[in-house]
Amino acid sequence: MRIKEGYMIKQLKDHDIVVPIGEAMINFNGIMTLNETGKILFEAMQKDVTKDELISLLYGLYCAPLDVITADVTSFISKLREKKLIIE
Repeated sequence: MRIKEGYMIKQLKDHDIVVPIGEAMINFNGIMTLNETGKILFEAMQKDVTKDELISLLYGLYCAPLDVITADVTSFISKLREKKLIIE
């Protein structure tokens, strides 16, 4: 899975937000703010990755239990699906 073309991260003051560009502006409603972990995942998803690869990425960066990381990645992917931001 990967992020659809037409979406990028912009920093607005102290916040990282997902911004649609081009035709993506037509379908994107609202705003999506990313925390540090969300930004890492979003950037990793600029190319094709699996859920397991995303989990491994975070597991290598954070001292957190694997079940917590798995739940966080699953939640993030669900939010991206709701906003129709990913290609699977």
